[in-house]
Amino acid sequence: MSEFPAISTQNSLSRRQKWLITLGLALLLWLPRGLALDHFVAVDERSWLTRSGNFYLALATGDLASTYQSYHPGVTTMWLGMLGYLWQYPGYPADAIASGTGQITSMSEGIEDTLVAHGHLPMTLLAAGRMFMVLAIVALLLVAFWLAMDLLGWLPALTGLILLGFEPMGLGLTRMLHVDGLSSALMLVSVLAFMRFYAPTPAIAGRWRDLILSGGMAGLAWLTKSPALVLGPMALLIVGIDLLRRWHTQRRLPAATLGRTVRVFALWGGMAALIFVLCWPSMWVRPIANIQAIFSAAEEYAEESNQKIFFNGEIILDDPGALFYPLTYVWHVTPITLIGLGLALIAGVVGLRRRSPLWQSTAILLLYALIFTTLMTFGSKKIERYLLPAYFPLALIAAVGWNALTRALGGMSANGLWSRWLLPLALATHAALILPHFPYYFTFYNPLLGGNARAPEVLMIGLGEGLDEAARYLNAKPNAEQLRVASWYRGGSFNFIFRGQDLNLDRFFEADYAVIYIHQWQRQAPDARMMAYFAQLTPEYTVKLHGLDYASVYDLRDAPTPDYFTDWAGAIRLTDTELPRASLLPGDEFLVNLHLYTIGTMDSNLNAIVRLTDAGGNEVARSEGWPFGSATSTWQPGDAYIDGHELTLPSDVGAGYLRLELGFYDGNAQKLVTPMVAGTTTPRGDFVGVGYVAVGLAGKQPALLQTPPLLGDQIKLVGSRLQGLDLGDHGKIPRVEAMPGLPLLLAWQPTRPANTDYVTLVHLIAPDGTLAQQYDRAPLQGVVPTTLWREGDILLDAYHLDIPPNLPPGDYALWVGLYDLPTLTRLPVQIDHAPAGDTIQVATVIVP
Repeated sequence: MSEFPAISTQNSLSRRQKWLITLGLALLLWLPRGLALDHFVAVDERSWLTRSGNFYLALATGDLASTYQSYHPGVTTMWLGMLGYLWQYPGYPADAIASGTGQITSMSEGIEDTLVAHGHLPMTLLAAGRMFMVLAIVALLLVAFWLAMDLLGWLPALTGLILLGFEPMGLGLTRMLHVDGLSSALMLVSVLAFMRFYAPTPAIAGRWRDLILSGGMAGLAWLTKSPALVLGPMALLIVGIDLLRRWHTQRRLPAATLGRTVRVFALWGGMAALIFVLCWPSMWVRPIANIQAIFSAAEEYAEESNQKIFFNGEIILDDPGALFYPLTYVWHVTPITLIGLGLALIAGVVGLRRRSPLWQSTAILLLYALIFTTLMTFGSKKIERYLLPAYFPLALIAAVGWNALTRALGGMSANGLWSRWLLPLALATHAALILPHFPYYFTFYNPLLGGNARAPEVLMIGLGEGLDEAARYLNAKPNAEQLRVASWYRGGSFNFIFRGQDLNLDRFFEADYAVIYIHQWQRQAPDARMMAYFAQLTPEYTVKLHGLDYASVYDLRDAPTPDYFTDWAGAIRLTDTELPRASLLPGDEFLVNLHLYTIGTMDSNLNAIVRLTDAGGNEVARSEGWPFGSATSTWQPGDAYIDGHELTLPSDVGAGYLRLELGFYDGNAQKLVTPMVAGTTTPRGDFVGVGYVAVGLAGKQPALLQTPPLLGDQIKLVGSRLQGLDLGDHGKIPRVEAMPGLPLLLAWQPTRPANTDYVTLVHLIAPDGTLAQQYDRAPLQGVVPTTLWREGDILLDAYHLDIPPNLPPGDYALWVGLYDLPTLTRLPVQIDHAPAGDTIQVATVIVP
């Protein structure tokens, strides 16, 4: 066989047959989505249930401005969520007004307490909203099927919708009360309708209803999630392709054609804008503010990730890079889809000269997927589900590939056996791979890449599935209603199901039980010290889903106290400290929040002393007074306080780092209270270092390395500068001539908290390999030991290297590293996951 046979886009089915197939497809799409909608809660669904309630309340009270709830903006999701309220709890606005609840602005608090107080289970409301979401998405996919029949042919269209309908990532997201599944379906319909309007086949092209449909779906997609704005450039691309096609056949573009193009865009854009405004009441009263909020959030996501994820075997604190979406895609689709894409590529290359309508449509779908993927790759914040709109056209392309193969085999086979049974067998395999994962679906990972056994080594696992089973396990305990349980994804994923008292995980020390989630181990979140504490405990119960340990339940009632907490007077415990992370300026005022927990009673009223010290141990700023402004003698065990202290930097303070220290003073005893390692009698010293602030360092860091060396799985060297020359990637080591007081700047970035105070190794190595000079010392001049470094911060470590004047001429290598002083053990170095010794060359110093 020299080439794949052409696939016709002509439909040989009667209208009755099409409707029968549509009904069958509707059932096929609904069944895996519409059942067990109250089984578990995925991340962020609780927020959308809360926003839907706010949206309903805003409409009921005429507060149109409050129909703006989020920058997404998620308006269509909130309409569907509101339908759930109208079905299950139509009186919510009246109850919210009567109880004084009003608009719930804190998504960290959510709506569940309000619902339960009025006798309604949040899970019931969520399942109702999900039901309307599923119905809407199934209806949209059926519209996509009818559009695709004209563009691809009925069999490729049917195959594509089945592949799409059973794709695990899409299947999971399209049954959630969320924005990703809905926006993906709306975008697909908009693109297909626009493609049909500009189809190369005259019999189906030019229908104005398709243009109106495309514009309307674009408007709804924009109301759902801002990346749908890519539909505008996508429409321009389709028009451009059509104009090129006309130019190729006519060798000119008449004025009438260009005029029609303008009218097309005016109608399409006008329809999209009309729907955008009509369906979002907030646009009636504050249109400019809404648009500014959407674009401002999009710009923020593009420039700053503000995330901590696990990807490709390591913890990522910023942009995971261009490979993130392609790699996560191949992990989340089935082998059937990947094979279909490969077949489509082969068939497309073999039939490149054919230029049939089907292959032109397939090429446009591919461009749509590539353009959207490229757009999302530019953003620094990357999450796997953000790519879902690209999954849908790729499923259709995979269907074209499978249909090309079956037609080719049909031409080769005498009895057509393979052509009749290969496609049903492939689709059955596709579904059979996914359905055992019901109702979670997110637990599927491509077996061609190693499946669930290897996925945790590459991807961050979990969107909340498994926490429901942990909640059910705890609900089965005889005193479940009295239990206090701290959990990851507490809001929704856990507390919509758990019957007892739920706590945020940062308050685990108050709880009877704690639930730790799978990707907490992967990315050491929220704090590596916390995860190290749980690592030494044995879970009472572990939730296993398809071979993976998704959630672990720990009994904390007799567990030891975390040793990274600090106690004073056996009564006050410091559990956390909040500080500004951005570099400050001399004269700035800033706030320090101390998280204090009462573990015992005390007779004295203690004063909290919060102070900043410099490299010489000199105090440069202080705040002193009763913690939380209250007498500690009145504090009772179990009380929790966030004690705020305002400090002002001196106007003459130099650039660098200042250490924040905390102590407590007993006025009755006229002395400082000795702090202890929590739960022990081990003293820590009069003042405890609890953090640091950077002063005057903004914009002074060296160029960041694309592949920074990693020292001991804890600290990266993300940049280096010697005498104004930065260390480059791929062995680009700066050469600097020796001079007195040669300035060296090292940029460190911890990926997790360190348990050891390391020393910086700075060695000048002679041409013969001997040590010519060393400049070892504690980093940051000892002001901030590595045990205080916050993960994700970039810390600038400055040195002045005095080069001995009597060194023989030659090229001297400058090497740096980190080591533990008591043992002299150096941290091993990895570069791009490969061992690279225990030091890093950052420059060559030329001695003339």
